[in-house]
Amino acid sequence: MNKYFFIAITSLILLACGEKTEVKKEVATVVQEAPKKEAPKPKEIKSVDWEKAIEMGKAGGIFIDVRTYEEMQKGYVPNALLIPHSEIHKRLDEIPKDKDLLIYCRSGGRSGVATRILTAKGYDRAYNVLGGYTKYPGNK
Repeated sequence: MNKYFFIAITSLILLACGEKTEVKKEVATVVQEAPKKEAPKPKEIKSVDWEKAIEMGKAGGIFIDVRTYEEMQKGYVPNALLIPHSEIHKRLDEIPKDKDLLIYCRSGGRSGVATRILTAKGYDRAYNVLGGYTKYPGNK
């Protein structure tokens, strides 16, 4: 009797393994045949040079410095709002959507990232200031 029991159990295990293989093949076929969805393309960010940024600032635009507090101590655009780029997500409530936002950092990398984040969050008037603070005419 033990012999027949062993054969029955072994047969069930083999059948179960075979069924799983077939299911895996069917799933693989469905996955391969599924239409591929393209990832949404990120919105292009808008950029301005310092001459245009200063003009926009005089017309009511807001400069946002995304450098660290320590970097800002070495110089900044007058009346700029300091929001380090690592804090942009947490401080969106401080950033108006109805004004031109002139985003700058030291050289343009972090401000580009911050501008991309703001643009993705619906801030259609966010502008990366090219060259960062190193190119600011008031930087001496």
